[in-house]
Amino acid sequence: MMTDTFVADMLKTPKRAREQMADGAITDAYKAGPKQVISVLNKILATEPACVLRYKRHTHAAKGLRSLSVKSAFLEHAKEEQEHAEDLISLLGHISADESAGLNV
Repeated sequence: MMTDTFVADMLKTPKRAREQMADGAITDAYKAGPKQVISVLNKILATEPACVLRYKRHTHAAKGLRSLSVKSAFLEHAKEEQEHAEDLISLLGHISADESAGLNV
């Protein structure tokens, strides 16, 4: 009966979820290891300060009638790039901590 199968599956779901959580957030199809992920994220992080500075430079260089709106846009972009850097730093901290704890991430 379909209802019995559905109920049996629903009873197994929490157990499967606990087992999968112990395996970490990475699926079997994901082939990159933590060291490769950390390396790529560090390379991305290295570009962020240059992006922040570039937008701030554009902010100071903007001249003319519409410079206030342009400066505002450039400052917003600089802020977003800074947030990207902070997000990457946080992510790297989590991955490094999980790796050093022996977790499969």
